[in-house]
Amino acid sequence: MIDGDTSRVWLDGKEETVRYVAIEAPELAEPGGPEARQAHEKLLSSGQVWLECDPDAEGKPGRDGRKRLLAYAFADDAGQRCLNTELVRQGAAKVGARAVKDDTPADSFALKHLDELLAAQIEAAQSRAGWWGKGDPHSAADFIVCFIKFWGTDEVVWLLNRGAVAIDLALAWQLADQGERNSVTLGQRVPTGELQLPPGAVCRIHSGPGAKVTAVQRDAKEVDLQWKRARVWNNTEDRATLRDPQGKPVYVYAYRASGN
Repeated sequence: MIDGDTSRVWLDGKEETVRYVAIEAPELAEPGGPEARQAHEKLLSSGQVWLECDPDAEGKPGRDGRKRLLAYAFADDAGQRCLNTELVRQGAAKVGARAVKDDTPADSFALKHLDELLAAQIEAAQSRAGWWGKGDPHSAADFIVCFIKFWGTDEVVWLLNRGAVAIDLALAWQLADQGERNSVTLGQRVPTGELQLPPGAVCRIHSGPGAKVTAVQRDAKEVDLQWKRARVWNNTEDRATLRDPQGKPVYVYAYRASGN
């Protein structure tokens, strides 16, 4: 094992370096890095893993620019315990889509387990596990940015209420991208005079030419609001800042979707 998202395995009689797909763990020198490695080591305690790889044009397992095998790793041969997902669930890693473009199919190798990974990330953020707790400078915030789907015609930002009381989305909460080139006031997108987001509920903010439009129901556990029908989020890297109704930054979420 190397760190929280990379391991070494013996495969076909030789040692291979495996980079887990669709997740990002902190480097060993970063806050949370040693803890992520420790969580990874514990998951590998059985000493044996099964790898799901994406064949390249020659039918060989796909690799990244550093010649590492790209894989989803499983702790059981039935494929029921995905290490990528477990690392996210424990807060040892976050969902991280690399080399994904606007036209990348939803069933592509890099995105095929996105739903379960995102569910695990929401669970980790809710409980302030790992990166979402001690390693997060905004760990005290109850209303947070949990994930950004930056690709496709329907971009989505997941906002999570992980506090103990409801949050009124009709107030002047503001969401902005890096440099605040684009910003939105949530209250201006709420079609009712009041919209309470209960504890544990998520609000999805949609942008892009295919931005989703849904009917808003009061006190729903899932709420979808439309920002605008134009793209907001960069496909290489970006940063979202959530501000409270008084204009104070309460959460910052950054992603990097390029490189290795």
